Amino acid sequence: MAAQLKPGQGPLDYGSRTWLKILFAAIYFILYAPIFTLIAFSFNTDKRGIVWRGFTFDNYIKASKNSALIEALTNSLVIALLATAIATVIGTLVALMMWRFRFPGKTAYDGFMALPIVIPEICMGVALLLFFTRTGMMELSVH
Repeated sequence: MAAQLKPGQGPLDYGSRTWLKILFAAIYFILYAPIFTLIAFSFNTDKRGIVWRGFTFDNYIKASKNSALIEALTNSLVIALLATAIATVIGTLVALMMWRFRFPGKTAYDGFMALPIVIPEICMGVALLLFFTRTGMMELSVH
């Protein structure tokens, strides 16, 4: 008879392995330390931000008075909200269609939907850049 595993000792119980906890902590530190440093130094009075001189909100006050920056932020938020709403509706309808109906090409369509996950972003970006420049939809120029 197979030996019974105690809770926390299964092959997928990663929380009980100390070395994995240390590894995950190191990965999170490497990923998030630059972001937290950037946020902390955004309150610095030093213009270069290399040495901490003092605490200030002046950078955020200047940013809030910049009308072009506020307009860009507003445009970004509106586009993000609209894109999220449209993608949610379309995604829900496609998921219902794929779940409820059988139609010719369903397997191919299912595979086609997985392409953005499978293809790395840089390859997709280069392919789209080549496509748009060769079709004349986008022009690249070096000044």
